[in-house]
Amino acid sequence: MDTVQKQFTDDATGMPLIYAQLPSSFQCRAKLGLKQEGDTPSLFLQGMAVSDAPHRELFFQTGDSFQDERFINESAGTLIPHRICGASEQLDEYAMQFIGQPLQLCGHWDLPENRKRNLLEEAQTVINRQLEAYMKTAQFSQVPVSVQCTETIIDGAMGVWSFSKDNAPMTLCSAITRIGYTIVITANVGLYAMPQNFGKPLTSWTIPIVIQMVSDGQPDEETIQAFARFVDSYTDSQELKNYTEQFDRQVTEQMLQRAAMSAAQNQSMINQVLAQQNAAWARTEAFGKSLSQDLDAFRAGLAANSAAMDSFHAGMHSMNAGTGFARNPETPDDRIQRWRHESMMGVNTYEREDGSTYEHSIQADRVFENNLDSNTHIGTENNFDDYVPDGWTELNRRK
Repeated sequence: MDTVQKQFTDDATGMPLIYAQLPSSFQCRAKLGLKQEGDTPSLFLQGMAVSDAPHRELFFQTGDSFQDERFINESAGTLIPHRICGASEQLDEYAMQFIGQPLQLCGHWDLPENRKRNLLEEAQTVINRQLEAYMKTAQFSQVPVSVQCTETIIDGAMGVWSFSKDNAPMTLCSAITRIGYTIVITANVGLYAMPQNFGKPLTSWTIPIVIQMVSDGQPDEETIQAFARFVDSYTDSQELKNYTEQFDRQVTEQMLQRAAMSAAQNQSMINQVLAQQNAAWARTEAFGKSLSQDLDAFRAGLAANSAAMDSFHAGMHSMNAGTGFARNPETPDDRIQRWRHESMMGVNTYEREDGSTYEHSIQADRVFENNLDSNTHIGTENNFDDYVPDGWTELNRRK
């Protein structure tokens, strides 16, 4: 079967898009457009070729992009994990969606060798651009990161089916190419490297092209060979490659601008939070200082009041002694005054054998005085029960 090289040009701009071999009877047209997936735009290629006697219609378009493990809707809105099938199984899905009715599979075939070589070049271009985009956006990360491609998968499939339309036999030829790649982003935190993808890293897939041809009649050798020749010779034009590279760089720059804006906004929020925290700490510190000063003044007042009361009672003792009404060393009034003094100062009063006294913190259960130095004391808690250290004398607490 004789074929010629066909040039598919963009309907709007006249830019050459692809080249492929087809019988000379085919009339060709194509267009290059945009599709939006989330915040990221991408190029979308569509084309068709039509011939008569026999009537054949060939279509090609850019395929989907997805991850190896995705979630699909089930009944009642349940989301369940779904592993992407192999190339032949996915080709069956595309064929069924394209025709929209039951098909009779005639056979699957591997991609032609020339298409495999071209696909290898396309895969390297796709992966390099993805790595470049990830590495550029990684500069806005809060921690150092490294980016690497750990796995590359290149595959595809061809198939032929028969079906009926208005009781007339028809043939469907279909082919897809697939590029799979696993990119792992590793965050270096201290001495540890932490992969961003926890568990098994996900493989991203892109389908550069889906090609389908519908022909009148039952599958025959000439139809299958014409389709296989188109798939084998399918080549992107240099103009399309240059335009795609320029477009991808513009998309990457837009991603960088969004990442920079997001990083600036995050830093601004962090600065605001830090400023609020610093202001709160300053207020807390000022309040603590003020409270400490107030407590010091309060304690000084208590001490002055206690000293004044002690002086008053000492004067009363002196007056009583001068008039012949001297009383015992500690009267009930004295005891009440002592208790008042102890409660305000947080101490207990201990008495030596010579009748002199010593005050110690209420935190101690027992108080000991050094036998060689009456100014040296230790206080113990209940874990020192029934134990008197050598060289020390326990003082009795006044009740």
